[in-house]
Amino acid sequence: METYEEEMEGIITRQNKNGFYVIYIYPEADPYKRNNETWREKVFGGLSKEDIEREFYINFEAGLGKRIFDEFEVPVHTGEFSFIEGKDVYRGWDFGYNRPACVWLQKNIHDQYIILRELMLPKTYISNFADEVIRISTLEFPKATFRDFCDPSGVQKEGTSGRSMIDMLANDKQIFCSFKPSEPDRQYNIVHKLLRVRGDGKPGLMVDKYNCPILIEGFTGGFYARDRLTKGKLRAIDGSETNPSVDIMESMLYVFDNIEELSEKGYGSEEICELQYDSVTGIPLLN
Repeated sequence: METYEEEMEGIITRQNKNGFYVIYIYPEADPYKRNNETWREKVFGGLSKEDIEREFYINFEAGLGKRIFDEFEVPVHTGEFSFIEGKDVYRGWDFGYNRPACVWLQKNIHDQYIILRELMLPKTYISNFADEVIRISTLEFPKATFRDFCDPSGVQKEGTSGRSMIDMLANDKQIFCSFKPSEPDRQYNIVHKLLRVRGDGKPGLMVDKYNCPILIEGFTGGFYARDRLTKGKLRAIDGSETNPSVDIMESMLYVFDNIEELSEKGYGSEEICELQYDSVTGIPLLN
């Protein structure tokens, strides 16, 4: 697992899976360039967002296809955040294929969704992964109330056990996941809306720049659509061992998709904690 540590604004030290350290120096490391719109216009003018990400931010996947969320900008949508005690924490789960992923997020006092944490463990069974999610949740989000949302494919029975991943989480770990079928277009549109900068100058969605490096990679180019169309629509590429950002991004999408669904049925984000859940499927019982 690669780890990141920001030494100062615009400079990140990265330890890769082989244990080597690499230092990345971005334009923001120079105070003159950091908020200098004249310089940015002169240098970035005429370049696409993908070109800028590839040439100045060392994101080589940015040129592989069209970014799904091209509104995302690191200076605007990332920051340093802390867990807010007393507010629900939403967890999103993507079961992947021996590569499960999870994100933790909250809504702050400014009505912004803040993605605080991510986790991905390659070649890990969901039971062991859930134990690590529980450990992190207990350590980093003490006494929080968690609301879990997941990949609807988790209802499928697996292997010789005849149990689904959702059954296992509910019965073995007491984690009750809500889920619903949905189209990617709907999920993408929710996030597009949240990424917009509102009238108060704040976007509706932000990401912790220290704890969510894979998610940020997904936003800045790792989660992209091929040039070809699928049923007339651009679709994100499927997950592969070389692109873990897909699984992390999808774990986030399941949260927003389900929260929005509950909101449409008359439940505000603070009221979700009052819902009753089916003990097996984890589906909210909406009366």
